[in-house]
Amino acid sequence: MTIDHSEGLDIAIRPERVARVLLLLVLALATLGCGANLIIYQVAPSPEHKLARLMERFDLGHEPSIPALYSSLSLAVSAGLLAVIAITHRRCRSRFVSYWTVLSLIFLALAIDESVMIHEMVDNVLHDWLQTSGIFHFAWVIPAMLFVFILSLCYLRFFWSLNRRTLRLFIYAGTVFVGGAVGMEMVAALIIPNLGVESIAHTISQTIEETCEMLGVVIFIYALLDYIRREIGPLRIRCLVERRLAAPTRVPDINDVSASARIATHHANQSNG
Repeated sequence: MTIDHSEGLDIAIRPERVARVLLLLVLALATLGCGANLIIYQVAPSPEHKLARLMERFDLGHEPSIPALYSSLSLAVSAGLLAVIAITHRRCRSRFVSYWTVLSLIFLALAIDESVMIHEMVDNVLHDWLQTSGIFHFAWVIPAMLFVFILSLCYLRFFWSLNRRTLRLFIYAGTVFVGGAVGMEMVAALIIPNLGVESIAHTISQTIEETCEMLGVVIFIYALLDYIRREIGPLRIRCLVERRLAAPTRVPDINDVSASARIATHHANQSNG
């Protein structure tokens, strides 16, 4: 039995196409999430109503929800791409392999956090401990800003080692993502105590916040795919289809036939004797 690997599916990963698809998904999720939030607080009789409960699965601010699932998956994809780059740099014995590896672990942690809401639980503890208010009503933004600042300082040499195109894309992605996650969270901290989570102002700020986070990740994924294409080579997904072929029928060799005939004749003579 032999196996023929000649047939299969070969998919070329094009950064521009991936970014366009993800951008459309983000816009669709943002529109759906904004509409769901309006239904929860402006249309449904109460946030506990069955309609409101259903809309929570599409709301940008509720977890678990479809937008949260998308965000978690996109962050996990970023972690995977960073791991691919780290592995490639390790094979080349690059001195920056540890930077790529740490980034991959950070994005994996962000993906997990998006699913299990770690930073929300940390926020409750910090808020009670520090008694924060105003723009720091959501106290988790304080360690988040400190972490981003320290990470940026530690990564200065790494950033300057990147080609200018990748560096610009990283800066765009980081600015949009952090601006949404931290900046708009601080805006929400001023809105919620005064107007409440059910206000139109909070719906708008929440939509901007979550959309910026998702857009930042889209830019980052595009930056990583573009980096891989330029620095490593085209990224392809190849699925081989195994086609099993029947073993070929063996054609008897004439020498084998003659030998068999001689053996048969010899046995016949012995029987007659």
